[in-house]
Amino acid sequence: MGQAAWKGLVLALFDYKTAKFVVAKSKKVGVLYRLLQLSVLLYLIIWVFGIKKSYQDTDTSLQSAVVTKVKGVAFTNTTLLGERLWDVADFVIPFQGNNAFIVITNLILTLNQRQGTCAEHEGIPDGKCSQDNDCLAGETVTAGHGLKTGRCLRVGNSTTGTCEIFAWCPVERRIKLTEPFLKDAEDFTIFIKNFVHFPKFNFSK
Repeated sequence: MGQAAWKGLVLALFDYKTAKFVVAKSKKVGVLYRLLQLSVLLYLIIWVFGIKKSYQDTDTSLQSAVVTKVKGVAFTNTTLLGERLWDVADFVIPFQGNNAFIVITNLILTLNQRQGTCAEHEGIPDGKCSQDNDCLAGETVTAGHGLKTGRCLRVGNSTTGTCEIFAWCPVERRIKLTEPFLKDAEDFTIFIKNFVHFPKFNFSK
């Protein structure tokens, strides 16, 4: 029995097999066969690929990060500040933000501000007065800079003046700038680095 099995195994190594096809000369069978093929093809194209989009997959647990960095310096020479060099810490707000930054190109400087009392800006309508009764103590100046102290400050023999306020003094002056203060900002360089990782597909870019 064992010898016969070994003999059959050796003879099987030299066997040659080929497929045999039978062609049926029947129009009905041929049409049915092609209709089945067409149905499968339409199912794949319309339903699987077109409607369900099964060839696509989605990863909702992706991890991403954006790193931004601004490089550059700006030079200004004004009567108020003299010569000054501005770097990233001066003109980028916030200096370390969450995927965002703002580059300052214009600003109005009010030097040596301290909390105290001073005259409200003369351009504030609610800050104008002719007597102390016009400046109710503790009242906020509408569209102004602080709280009224109850005094009306007049210069010389003028009949009108401005209310004294408790605020950051001196108050900011309204200046209309004709050109950007930090016009060198147009030459700054911004580096943007994106990172994204798809855990489901183990793919990073």
